[in-house]
Amino acid sequence: AAKFEQAGRITVSADAARSLPVGLATRSERALYEGALDDLASADPAVRRRAASRLQVLAARSSAPLVAAALGREPEAEVKIALLGALAAVAEPGAADLATREMGDARPAVRAAALDAVYTLAGTNAVPHLAAAFADTAPLVRRRAALLLGFCQTEAAEDALAAALSDRDAGVARAAAAALSGRPSAKAQGALVKALARGPEGVRAAAARGVARWASEKVDASAPELERRAAARRISDRLRELDVAALRGAVTKVAAERAPAAVVVAPRPKARIAAIDAREAAVAKAAAVAAKVESPAPAHAAPAGSPRQAAARVAVATVEAPAPAFSGAVLGELRGALRGRTPAEVADALAAPVQQVEAALRALVAQGAAVPRGPRFYVS
Repeated sequence: AAKFEQAGRITVSADAARSLPVGLATRSERALYEGALDDLASADPAVRRRAASRLQVLAARSSAPLVAAALGREPEAEVKIALLGALAAVAEPGAADLATREMGDARPAVRAAALDAVYTLAGTNAVPHLAAAFADTAPLVRRRAALLLGFCQTEAAEDALAAALSDRDAGVARAAAAALSGRPSAKAQGALVKALARGPEGVRAAAARGVARWASEKVDASAPELERRAAARRISDRLRELDVAALRGAVTKVAAERAPAAVVVAPRPKARIAAIDAREAAVAKAAAVAAKVESPAPAHAAPAGSPRQAAARVAVATVEAPAPAFSGAVLGELRGALRGRTPAEVADALAAPVQQVEAALRALVAQGAAVPRGPRFYVS
């Protein structure tokens, strides 16, 4: 296949992809789409990554052939991760097979991104691939598999998560326990009860929180082993007495009580870029109005076009722009979050004002380094 591609017999060019029906609503979206197609062939990895992120947001199905071709030849890990996101967004037939192939990449971050893409494209049909990922040598990949299996309501997913409770990495085992705790089945809850007696302390704590929903008994995860074994036997007896409906009601009732009162729905993919642009324009306009109101010109102010006033405007803009070091810290928080971060969560983590964090996030979005999805922000 490589020889055929070098000979020009199998390849997809940007011009060929551009000639396919796009289905984008506005001229600006079409311009962004065509620019991203050209940028995928750039020699600069940062340009290629931004292009893949734009294609992911636009979710144009006509870009699938070019994205698939770029995925196969991309050497950079961050660019390949962005391409996997774009591939999952277009959801073309055969895309799941391409994403599955990338699960054999030598880099753990790429394998984890491939798991995300496979689950997005295949849903519960991805369970065998997710379960097989528990044999991966990288804890990052195994934790991602546990997280994704938590959304798969199948018996095979429960079996894989129950086995992962004994994973050698404590983070993987805790993720598996958290995924099982919300499942209203006797098998899932029984696995948590067993973990109370013989699991690591972090796993025991997560299991104790899960079974406390229906067992009417709180277990001290740091108690001596004999006490924990006795508690596990009592809770096992209680589990056998519960019927399916009672167990489901006990588990799901707590989950419903903890759910937020309102759900913020992310904008449709094709409207996201327009929404970002509109938000940025509104912020800039509000800042300009505030500056005009709060800074009235004194009687001896310099003329509007004078060099002194121009220098003052530059100085104000320099002060208001987020510092690169702070923007890097915000981006680091986003990279460490599987489910993204809200501005408030980033502000708590960095002990910084929310307004400063929001300004840094807007700058990262404008640079193509971050993507907003509803109230949360993710690394692009």
